[in-house]
Amino acid sequence: MGWRVQAAERWRFSAMVVVGLLLLMALVLRLLFLQLSTAESGGQHLQQASDRRLVSDSLIPGIRGEIVDRRGSLLAYSTPTISIGFRHGVTDLSDSDLQVMADSLGMSREALDARLASHSRFVYLKRRMAPGEAENAMSAIREALAIKETLFASLLEEEVEFKRFYPAGEVVSHIVGYTDVDDQGQEGIELAFNEHLSGTPGVRRTVRNAKRQIIGETKLLELSTPGADIALTIDLQLQAIAHTELKAVVDKHNATSGSIVLLDVETGDVLALASQPSFNANDRSSLIASNVRNRALLDVFEPGSTVKPFTFAAGLEVSSFSMDTLINTSPGFLRIDGHAVHDIGNHGLITAADALVKSSQVGTAKLSMLTEGEAIRSLFDRVGFGEYCATGFPGEQVGYLPSHRSWTGSQKAILGYGYGLEVNALQLARAYSVLGDEGRQKPVRLVKSILSKEQASEILVDEFAGFESQESVLPREYSQVMQPEVAEKILSVMRDVVDRGTGKRAQVRGYSVAGKTGTTHQVQNGVYLEDQYRATFAGLIPADEPQLAAVITIDRPKGAQYYGGEVAAPVFSRVMQQAVRILNIAPSNIDDDYVEGALQLSDASSWGGVRQ
Repeated sequence: MGWRVQAAERWRFSAMVVVGLLLLMALVLRLLFLQLSTAESGGQHLQQASDRRLVSDSLIPGIRGEIVDRRGSLLAYSTPTISIGFRHGVTDLSDSDLQVMADSLGMSREALDARLASHSRFVYLKRRMAPGEAENAMSAIREALAIKETLFASLLEEEVEFKRFYPAGEVVSHIVGYTDVDDQGQEGIELAFNEHLSGTPGVRRTVRNAKRQIIGETKLLELSTPGADIALTIDLQLQAIAHTELKAVVDKHNATSGSIVLLDVETGDVLALASQPSFNANDRSSLIASNVRNRALLDVFEPGSTVKPFTFAAGLEVSSFSMDTLINTSPGFLRIDGHAVHDIGNHGLITAADALVKSSQVGTAKLSMLTEGEAIRSLFDRVGFGEYCATGFPGEQVGYLPSHRSWTGSQKAILGYGYGLEVNALQLARAYSVLGDEGRQKPVRLVKSILSKEQASEILVDEFAGFESQESVLPREYSQVMQPEVAEKILSVMRDVVDRGTGKRAQVRGYSVAGKTGTTHQVQNGVYLEDQYRATFAGLIPADEPQLAAVITIDRPKGAQYYGGEVAAPVFSRVMQQAVRILNIAPSNIDDDYVEGALQLSDASSWGGVRQ
């Protein structure tokens, strides 16, 4: 019996060995099959998985383009900074280590803990530090955590980012706008032309170990490309003058807000565009919605008497009356279709020209009723009311120009003296440039040119001529929207408005000025407020051959002075006194007083055109 037991045991042992060998062969064959199938499919997923742990591609930011004025003065530029970030991982940093990091980065411990509490794999601890500041911070941390050098290298990373600076500060902030923390435009030109200004990032490949230490050579896969530079039509010197004078008048009259536009009649270029209240794009604490708003383009208002010249022009075009037509404005008020029209006083029997000079509501209403409503509206439409200026500025308002199937007397009268329609300050300035350019309208420009870095480098030889030689963003054609002889007649009467009418305070020594004042009641909940006004002045200089058009509008001036001739016209005078000299516009009214004043200015050591 013993030998049978031994034989059975040997058989079971042999069977187990055979089964084990078969299982081993099956496992080998399976592994071989997997290897072959992976190779045949071209997959390298295991190798790729390993590579993903070791190889990382990072973006190299492309520097944002510069914004400059028409003469090349910097309005916005970017400079490299260092951002320090933290990559989450297994750490043994103690409370004292974290306190060292916070102190070195100039942060509170609470702020650092809040950043580290993020669930993101990578968080920024402090962004956009000056390179020297970042180097000092990292050196302090390295020194304090020297015994954790390997751990330190796996946690903290430095990254180059660009920070935007605005050298002119609040003087141009309403136009230029600003960028966010990721260098993307948020307002103004920065937003409108963000695609052009933004650089194209490059790509850099880095090989690291599991602790994220660099173990291989960094390879540049793609170069970054800088963004294009944008040249504005704005003249920084004129912009500074406009900003200073506007701020002064808003403060003086405790006004809610104000705007000023200065336009080149010959080219349609916007030379200055200022708004109040203002903000400084370098100081993000001043970014309040009401301050950031570019009111010259975004605020619309009823222009009041400043549109009367166009009402009179419409009547002249269709021969409804002449400037010598007599109108009886007595007793100083008029009722049309139940609407009351008032003058400040009783002007009596006056000519159409004097009705414009004295800004008679009654006279303008009667002349409007002599003209077809559609003729008035047609001319308003042709000079650009109710039409975008197409500056490219984000949020630019189109205003409102009414249209009726049939015009009643009251509708024509209201439209004729500037109520019932809405414009922005730039639209009104564009319309006045038509009067100053023999009835021609040119496209308004805020952006002069867009230059790549290669083009920008070429203009360094002759900066100003280089800008002039670049292709303009807008075409230079013009449209004849008013009869030249009509524009000339209206311009002549507007000169009398400044010489002896409501616009006397807009006078500029040595120069003839044409313009019109406007004072309108503000509207709240559809009701005109008796004690809330908007004061406006629109004018041209020199009146005999206009080169500059300007509009100043002040919202809700407080106190005894609130008329356009009292509040806005003096701003025109002060701005133009400096602008004509900066632009070398020859005087047209030279007398002994002018010569003496010019000599005093030339001797003044502070002369430079910009009041600080």
